[in-house]
Amino acid sequence: MDYKDSNMAYTVSALTDEDIVSFITHHKTHQVPRMEKLESYYKGENKAIEAKVRKYTHLSNHKPSHNFAKYVSDFMTGYILGKPVSVNHKEEVVTTKLSEIHNSMDYDSLNAELELDCSIFGRAYEALYRTDTDKSARLDVKNTFCIYGNTVEGAKLAGVRYKLEADSTIVEVYTHGEYRRCTIVGQTLKD
Repeated sequence: MDYKDSNMAYTVSALTDEDIVSFITHHKTHQVPRMEKLESYYKGENKAIEAKVRKYTHLSNHKPSHNFAKYVSDFMTGYILGKPVSVNHKEEVVTTKLSEIHNSMDYDSLNAELELDCSIFGRAYEALYRTDTDKSARLDVKNTFCIYGNTVEGAKLAGVRYKLEADSTIVEVYTHGEYRRCTIVGQTLKD
């Protein structure tokens, strides 16, 4: 698999462990550097301007950085979420459950963080999960991605989250109704 595009959607017809490992490798080598660059724009760290060398070394070399990306992202997040997000479902029991989750936490702040991620990176991920109660959390886009089916509908096959530890990579794979936690061993996953 040779993917050169740094902002691509991962698609497969049948998902295998080797595909997941390959997608993680691509994500780390191609997508994460791009997202780090986008984040540096948001923070006002313009490395391209700072790296330029003046032709005349005896003149001042002041290179002011701008933070226009932060201004635009923050403004758009406030504009889009000026009216808080409301979540409804066609089934009343689902709407009631979602309302309980939203009322048990500061869901407006979570939505603001997700919208800011969408503005900065062009993507955002949220996980709904259950401990003693139902909860929701924002996932870091620099170690999370989705895998889609190769069909016309492009249905989501899995969500993948990985984290680098001292000597291994821990992988969490979320599919419809299943959760799998494993580590990368060679070119496959070991439970």
